[in-house]
Amino acid sequence: MRGTAIFVMALVMFGLVSCSTLDQGITTPALECRFIDKTGRTALDRRFIEADPFSEGLAATAIAGRWGYIDRKGKTVIGVRFEDRGPFKEGLARVKAGGKWGYVHRSGYYAVHPQFTDAGDFSEGLASAGTGRKYGWINGEGKYVIGSGFNGAGRFAEGLARAQVGEKWGYISKDGKMVIDFQFDDADDFSEGLARVQRGTYWGFVDRSGKTVIETLYFETDNFREGLARVRKGTNWSFIDKVGREIIPLRFEWAGNFRDGRAVVKQGAKYGYIDKAGRIVIDPVFYYGEDFSEGLAAVLVENVWGFIRTDGTMAISPRFTQVSRFSEGMAVVGY
Repeated sequence: MRGTAIFVMALVMFGLVSCSTLDQGITTPALECRFIDKTGRTALDRRFIEADPFSEGLAATAIAGRWGYIDRKGKTVIGVRFEDRGPFKEGLARVKAGGKWGYVHRSGYYAVHPQFTDAGDFSEGLASAGTGRKYGWINGEGKYVIGSGFNGAGRFAEGLARAQVGEKWGYISKDGKMVIDFQFDDADDFSEGLARVQRGTYWGFVDRSGKTVIETLYFETDNFREGLARVRKGTNWSFIDKVGREIIPLRFEWAGNFRDGRAVVKQGAKYGYIDKAGRIVIDPVFYYGEDFSEGLAAVLVENVWGFIRTDGTMAISPRFTQVSRFSEGMAVVGY
C-alpha cells in the first residue's frame, strides 16, 4: 500500500497542480508552497496555496481556488479570476471561466473568449478545441482552421496531429488532410520522428508516412526520448532504439524516460538511475525518483523530497513534502 501511495502521490506532484498532496484518495492543498532556485534557496518572496512551474516566464498560482499568473519576480501580472488554467505556450494560455475554456495573452486580455468545453495548449500555431463531443483545431484568434468534426484531437508535433474518427485514431496535417489512415485503437503525438500506436492490446511505432517501424508487441510504451523508448513486455521494462532493437534488456520492475542521459528505474522496493548502456550509475536507494529536468531530479527519501544531480550527489537536501520539476530555473516546493 505504501509503495502505491508514493507512486500516486508522485504523479500528482508532477502534474500542473504542483502543491497538492494525496491523502487516501482525497486531494488536499499543502500548508504552503514556494519557488526555489537550483541551490535550494527561496527564489520569490511570496507563498502560495497552489502553484505551477514557470512556462514562458509566467507561472499560474491560486488563491481560494481561483487562478492567475505571476512573473519571475513574483509580481501578479494576470489577476486571480480563473476556474482552471494551463501553461503559457506560444504566447497564449488556456484558461477556464464560466465553465468554458478560452485563451489569454500575457497581458491578461482574452485572445479567445471562453467558449469551448475542452481545449489544449497551442503547439505549432494551432490548438485542439472542442464543443460537446466534437473537436477541431483553432488558430490564435479562436477560428477553426481544421473543422470541428473529430471525436478526439491531439496537439501538432513534427507537423502532424493525432485525430479520432469514430473509435479509430489516425494523423492529419495542418491543412486538415489525412496523412495516416484512421486505423489505431489509440495513438500518441510524434516524438523524434516516430509515434506510438496501439492495435488491440499492444503498442508499437509508426513513422510519418504511417509505415510500421516497430511492430505492436508491447503492453506499454512511451515516446522516444534521447533516442530510446521505454517498453514493457510482461511485468518488466526495457529500452529499445528506433528500429526496435533491445538496447537495455528486460530487467526493471519500472522505468522512466531518459533525460540528461539518465533514466529512473525500480529494482526491488527502491529507485535508482541508469545510463544509456544500462549501467546503474545512481544506486537504487530512494523511495521514488522522477525524470531529470534541467540537470536535477526529484527523489523521495523516507517521506520528504530533495533533488539530486546526474552524478547522484544531493543538490538540494530532502526537506519538502511536495515538489515539481525544475522549469526555467525554478521548482515549486511544498512544506
